[in-house]
Amino acid sequence: MNTRWVRLIAWTAFVLLCGFVLGGLRVETVRPVLADNPAQVSGSSEGPVPVASTEVYIPDEYRHNTLAYTAESTTTLYFFPLDSNNHNTVLFFYNTTPITASISLAFQTDSGGACGSGIIFDISPGGSARVSADTLDAGRPTSWANTIIYNMFDTCEIGLLTMPSPGVQVEGYVAWTATDVYNPRELNPHAQLRFSTDPPTIHMPTVFR
Repeated sequence: MNTRWVRLIAWTAFVLLCGFVLGGLRVETVRPVLADNPAQVSGSSEGPVPVASTEVYIPDEYRHNTLAYTAESTTTLYFFPLDSNNHNTVLFFYNTTPITASISLAFQTDSGGACGSGIIFDISPGGSARVSADTLDAGRPTSWANTIIYNMFDTCEIGLLTMPSPGVQVEGYVAWTATDVYNPRELNPHAQLRFSTDPPTIHMPTVFR
C-alpha cells in the first residue's frame, strides 16, 4: 500500500479518536453542573423565619384541628389593621379556658367584601399565640419564634376576630417600621388597637373616667 495513503488513514483515525475522547470529556464535565441542587437555606436556631413574600405561615402547634371542640358561644370583635411597608399590626392571644380554643381571623375591604381567605388557628388550654402582619427579623426574641404570620394587606380595612366567649383574651398594636420585616427588639412607635363588637364604634376614642 502507498505510504501516503497509510499516513492519511492513520491521521484520520487519530483525529476521530481525539474527537471521541474530547467529546466524552465534555459530556462528563457538563453532567455535574446539571445535577447540582440549589443550596438549602437553613432557619435560625429559634425556628423558621418565613421569607418576606410569605402571606400565611402557621406553626404546627397552632394548626387548626377540624375535630377540635367548637365553643357554643362566640364573639366577633372588629378592629382596624394597618399593614404596609412602614406599618405592622401585631395581635396577642391568651386562652384562659381548660380546652383548646379555635380562633378565626378574617378581613374586609371598605366596601364590605372579603379581603383574603382568612385563617383559623388553635390555642391550647392556658396557651398563648402571636399574629404578625409582617415577617419577622432573624434577630427577633426567642419568645417570638413561633409567631403566626398573616399578611393583612393595605387594602384590608376591617379585621374580624371570632373567638370563644368568654375565655380568650386579645390585645394588639400597630407599630411604625422602616421596612416590611419586623424586629420586636427595635423601639418603634406603637399605637394600641381598639377592639369593638360594634364596627361603627371602633373610631370612637377611649374615655377614661
